Amino acid sequence: MQTKSLKCYMVEPLLFYRQQIERYNLKLAQLQKKLWVSSVLRFVVFSSAILGVYFFRSNVGTALIIGAVALMIFLFLLSRHTSLQHRRNRLNALLEINRVEIAILDRRYGNRPEGNEFKDAKHYFSGDIDLFGQGSFYQYANRTVLKQGSEVFAGLLLENGTEDILEKQAAIKELSLIPQWRQDFSAMASLAKTEIGTETICKWLGAYQPFVPSATRYLPMFFSGISVVWFVLYFLGFVPESVLIFWLLLGLGL
Repeated sequence: MQTKSLKCYMVEPLLFYRQQIERYNLKLAQLQKKLWVSSVLRFVVFSSAILGVYFFRSNVGTALIIGAVALMIFLFLLSRHTSLQHRRNRLNALLEINRVEIAILDRRYGNRPEGNEFKDAKHYFSGDIDLFGQGSFYQYANRTVLKQGSEVFAGLLLENGTEDILEKQAAIKELSLIPQWRQDFSAMASLAKTEIGTETICKWLGAYQPFVPSATRYLPMFFSGISVVWFVLYFLGFVPESVLIFWLLLGLGL
């Protein structure tokens, strides 16, 4: 399938983009059904837990088991639902990428970023060949989705050197053979919503000093193990309900 799509892309890009849209629309429809089922399952588990705890409220042990099991199932379903939502967002991003490519092939790219922030009146040639601005090469060729990527791409266009030309051509050739990978990479990047620049984050990580002891990473495992022991002791009749409830409340506090 991928080889067939690649041949189609190399021969007829427009057909390739249309096929991609058709394929992703089909996947999106299937995913929407899974999301609906996931929502129903979470509601059923939540409702069943409420009813179970209510009907067995006189038996604290049974009610706690029902609540604990329901909580684990609910958290699992919630995690799965979040994963499905991420896949849906990725498919929507891929659909948008292919729609944009079709629009650009049709010379409809006037709403794309113009790169005016990269204009430099003192630059040797950027103003003469309309690198930036409305209808510019930057507006036509730019496919970056992050601020840092846009800056790197603009920097490459403004370069006035001939270093590593063969290496750059080889990289372009390699990327031209994997259009689906490129689109998937761009889709994943477009889902990354950041308000802080990469340089700021790198500086922060470089100067970061841990403020809690490294041993605290074992605390969740320790607490989980002790919790299992308390549950076993409770059902064997060695500890009262009050101790178990106190331990659970302590865990919520932690």
